Amino acid sequence: MKNLLNILGILLFIFSIISCGNESTNDSTNNNQKDVPTVVKQKEIQKEEQILKILKKESLFYTKSEQFEYLKNSNLLNITKIVFSPIMPENSDSKIICKEILKFIGEEEVVFTSNEEVSSNEERTEEYMMKQKGEITIGATSYSANIYFNDSYGENETSFKGKIVFSMPSIKSLNGESFSIGIKGVK
Repeated sequence: MKNLLNILGILLFIFSIISCGNESTNDSTNNNQKDVPTVVKQKEIQKEEQILKILKKESLFYTKSEQFEYLKNSNLLNITKIVFSPIMPENSDSKIICKEILKFIGEEEVVFTSNEEVSSNEERTEEYMMKQKGEITIGATSYSANIYFNDSYGENETSFKGKIVFSMPSIKSLNGESFSIGIKGVK
């Protein structure tokens, strides 16, 4: 009888160790699942901080819109298309990068298009009140881009002024970093 109690005691001890071990494994699994959104949020925050730095820096280029289209039914200027006039280098500190980008663009038409809704950008940057996602097309190549801008429109005139931020992985001197093009348009 004494041996039976000892065996049952040992078995109870072993089962309690096994069940505690499983709980700690589940806890670590749950912690890893909680870390994934945190990592994603950290990457988004880093990307947003990088964009804010780009917006504060002088743009590499400057251009005016040859033409632009927008939706009139919105309280905010909802840009749907911008056709760029020739792009002019603006940042004299980055001559090599500017030269490489201009060589890539060549005589190609540069167009920004968007079918996304414009959103308020006030909480992110003081300089530009609005942000709109879209894509920039250079010849046959398209890149994901965001335009940050302020608008002004009335009965006789509609205008905007801002920066388009995007990256061109094919430009080696950029080292994968994004850059901005200052742009304004009047209609």
